[in-house]
Amino acid sequence: MATTKRTSDEVSTCNAQRIRAECRKQWCHRATTCVCPACEHEAYCSPACMREDAAGHSQTCGTADAARGTFDLLMLLATREPVAPSIVLSPACLSTAFAVLGLAEDAKCRGLIADQFGDVGHARAVAHATAVTVTAASSIWLSGFGADHPDLLAAFLHDAKTIAGASVHTDVTLENVNAWVKEATKGLVPTILSEIDADTTMLIVSALVFDASWAVQFDPLLTEDAPFHSPAGDVACRMMYRGGEELSILRDSGFYGVKLDLQTPESREGYSLAVVVVARDDGQCPSASQFHQVASGTHAMEANLYLPITYASFGPSNVAPELCAAGLKPLTQTGHMAADPRTSLSRVVHRALLKLDEKGAKGAAVAAVVCVTECVHEAPPTLRFDRPFGLTVVAYRGENPVATLFAAFITDPSKDRW
Repeated sequence: MATTKRTSDEVSTCNAQRIRAECRKQWCHRATTCVCPACEHEAYCSPACMREDAAGHSQTCGTADAARGTFDLLMLLATREPVAPSIVLSPACLSTAFAVLGLAEDAKCRGLIADQFGDVGHARAVAHATAVTVTAASSIWLSGFGADHPDLLAAFLHDAKTIAGASVHTDVTLENVNAWVKEATKGLVPTILSEIDADTTMLIVSALVFDASWAVQFDPLLTEDAPFHSPAGDVACRMMYRGGEELSILRDSGFYGVKLDLQTPESREGYSLAVVVVARDDGQCPSASQFHQVASGTHAMEANLYLPITYASFGPSNVAPELCAAGLKPLTQTGHMAADPRTSLSRVVHRALLKLDEKGAKGAAVAAVVCVTECVHEAPPTLRFDRPFGLTVVAYRGENPVATLFAAFITDPSKDRW
């Protein structure tokens, strides 16, 4: 179904109403310098404020959709380095791992996952309907989880096997986990973890692999060397070409895109696969709304297409901090986890690979959710005021402060001796 498009004047008016001169993060009034993670406008004073407010603004600016967490996560990961390398993620793989974690009948848990990464049911159905093209697998590795809650453990394992089709393992070693990953990804991802902490009580590992040919393939004889304008400067690439035919394209103010169909087995459910490619005129990462417009609102038109042969990889890397900033808080207080207060989410390790060439598209991904037993005795915090600090001298009446006698901001405590 095609999306309803707004005129450029309507878009400009809408944008003007929501763009602020000051950072939109609550209580921050500094001037904006950073592009917001959900649309293409400046709304934050720093990457730190942008990370902290990513989830809230994705709703406020009106670009929220079923996969907005994907693009929030891309933007947040891109701020890890001044010049971000290529980043590839698998929302379906991540959401499947979290869905296994929250398999109890908990609508809040399921809704949180779907809100950030799309309907997990669709991801599973696509893998089932296109088994030749897409394969998915999940596994649970137990090392003490649920030992004090046998009813919880029995319910969890029953759901994991019957609903998610997950395999259950108790021989939790680094070699066994990585061997499962290598087999599940057909050797494309040989390892996901470099170590397993001694306090790990459960691992949930999901894998996704797909390999599909273009419905209309590129002619290798037309592939030529060409420059690619990366943020770090022009680099050489191999540019594929298709021309003299109708393509599903969209050209809008500031961005353009194409939807390229992939060959998939016929499915009674009507599932199919396509690669959606979007580029902005300014070279920045496209927003969720721009991807959505191209994915659902293209029209057939004769066009010339130049698309580089592309290789992208990410990880293995812990994406838990960015997942939290994007709105997907660790699911330790929903589903089965709520009944075992000792257990908390420690890391979410993700690895993803993607390739586009003249034949088609190929990719693999793994997500490992690491749950640990929290230590009962925590080390006392250390407060070291070895940088500029503020202080006040306050008069109290009982427990209530009633007057400030002095207030100071100290940048050098050794100066102004008296």
